[in-house]
Amino acid sequence: MNMNDCAALNVILRAAKSDFRTLEGSAEHEQLGMWQATVAFAGGRDCLVYAPPFRMYTCRLYVGDDESDADTAYRDAVAKVRKCVPKGWRVRERINGVDALTKASHARGDPSISVTSTISDAAAYLVDFSVDLPMR
Repeated sequence: MNMNDCAALNVILRAAKSDFRTLEGSAEHEQLGMWQATVAFAGGRDCLVYAPPFRMYTCRLYVGDDESDADTAYRDAVAKVRKCVPKGWRVRERINGVDALTKASHARGDPSISVTSTISDAAAYLVDFSVDLPMR
């Protein structure tokens, strides 16, 4: 589905109310409770929906060996989250030199949004976007 970033985030946050079932596309690993998502945030790829008990939506925004491209993907995603989160949400960022995490949340029991930037053991830069719900 092609939509702007704020509309996509709004659809993803609304889908959280149904454990993201409304975003389930074709099965990735149905027995493990993983489906391809029908909506991607900020040009994400490999977007997945995980069934309970994990209850989360994830998208890979960047994977590769170029630190500058990874930094750009992270900064762009964080800017879009800051622009698009509903009013009243709190956005926090933590950068420790190697990894970066931006987390947006509203109230206990509501979904939370994360943008992460890490370096894998294989020396690849990874930037991910996720929306998850607290464990019930």
